Amino acid sequence: MTQHTAAGAPLSAPLSIIVIGAGPGGLLLAQGLRKHGFAVAVYERDAARTDYLQGFRLQIRSRGIAALQDCLPPELYQAFASTYARAPDEYAVLSEQLEELPRIVSDPDLENSEREKSVSRITLRQVLLAGLDGVIHYGKTYERYEERADGKVVAYFSDGSSVVGDLLVGADGANSRVRRQLLPQARWVDTGARRLAGKIALTEDVRRAVPPDFYRKTVSVKSSGGFNLFFTSHEFRPGQEALGPIGAEDRAALAEHEGLLFDNGKSYIMWALSGRAEQLPPDDELFAYDGPQLRAFVNRVVEGWHPVYRQLFDLSDTSTLGVLPIRTSLPVEPWPTRRVTLLGDAIHSMTYFRALGANTAMADAALFLRALLAWRDGGRHLLEALNDYEARMLEHGFDAVRKSIAAFEQAHAGSTRRDWADVQSVPGQSLWVQSGKRHAA
Repeated sequence: MTQHTAAGAPLSAPLSIIVIGAGPGGLLLAQGLRKHGFAVAVYERDAARTDYLQGFRLQIRSRGIAALQDCLPPELYQAFASTYARAPDEYAVLSEQLEELPRIVSDPDLENSEREKSVSRITLRQVLLAGLDGVIHYGKTYERYEERADGKVVAYFSDGSSVVGDLLVGADGANSRVRRQLLPQARWVDTGARRLAGKIALTEDVRRAVPPDFYRKTVSVKSSGGFNLFFTSHEFRPGQEALGPIGAEDRAALAEHEGLLFDNGKSYIMWALSGRAEQLPPDDELFAYDGPQLRAFVNRVVEGWHPVYRQLFDLSDTSTLGVLPIRTSLPVEPWPTRRVTLLGDAIHSMTYFRALGANTAMADAALFLRALLAWRDGGRHLLEALNDYEARMLEHGFDAVRKSIAAFEQAHAGSTRRDWADVQSVPGQSLWVQSGKRHAA
């Protein structure tokens, strides 16, 4: 079908979309746009991304699965669906002394295991890169955009190059440079908490050595000291470990970061321990720890707990241990729609609690695609269609942010708290409360 301008006149060439950032949301958007005949180019700063060569498996929930189905070619989606791993479908809450405690389910629909799949980050990345040769341009550090009088958008890069398109989508993560220019008032804040995490190869020896709950269930540990600790597993089904060997850029990344790749074909237990600033060493010390030092710190945290916790940490591969700050965005008011917009963490980054970030970014990609199809095939004005996208994206994105913050607060109840209840207030009027005093966000 012929594409039209915002005013309704036929375009001399297909609408061209510039995407800044090659994370899950940006790549899935590129897949969806190509599937429906749009011209798209993705620009990524890092020649070889390492975030998908480490880290946890992903919990793909119903909205993420629906977005993948909408945006991927059918054969690619089916290939991906065949790689789902087994994730625990039971939950347990344990005390520090390994006693089972009652579990409160605040959102049964969200946690319905029938609507959640466990996927390898590496496999997901392989899927999202498939068929995008020539679409992704690496080593391109985005600097700024310019909106021209003729309705075009120009993206400028640090190497002196630039590219012209009809639309620009900032999918460049929580530190988004696109957001800084488009919405300088938008804020994301540090909760003051930090997450330490690691993995344990789920070998037969480990199965015999540790209680089965730690790989058959998702285990949350209730800590009297305010720490939050959980365990879960990612168990590959024989013959369905991955789509294929890792790509050339992944091998290049591994050459620089050897040890960070946790074998894409082996099952594992993963754990994460989070604590607030007053419970942890200063950042300059904590972030300088290597794997063995992080494990030693975690073992000090569980000193006095049941010995099985230390046993599990001692079984962890120290090359997989790492520490990250826990940050969140704050709601923003809707802005006047233009030919520059945002997606995923670039606008609504959130804590890792509830595992909603990647799902929300991919849902954004599907929403954006639907908006363009409503313009191209449904006769909508382009900016009107984009305005609908932004309204829906802000609504579902910051709903996920609120749920993530609520889970974060619940997990850390009992320690000195920074309350985030006001994040649920009217966008643009959010406040946060610390030590009983209100501060404008």
